[in-house]
Amino acid sequence: MRRKFYCLYDFEKITEKVIITKMKKIILIICIIFAPALCYSQPAITFNELSHNFGIVNQKDRIEHIFEFANKGDQELVILKVSAS
Repeated sequence: MRRKFYCLYDFEKITEKVIITKMKKIILIICIIFAPALCYSQPAITFNELSHNFGIVNQKDRIEHIFEFANKGDQELVILKVSAS
């Protein structure tokens, strides 16, 4: 005579949960490894001078000044918007 034993756990769901948690751990480890590389490789703009005083200027005079800058970072520097004040 055979007896039937019923299991309280659904093994398919348990293995699915184990796989998902392992995948989450792997993704977290990959993010931790590559995060510093993304943080340190950025563009860095440096200016020779940050401001310029034109002194007293007549209203009709045309004046200009060139601000020189350089990219000291590892990535390409993209300037999207420039405004004068």
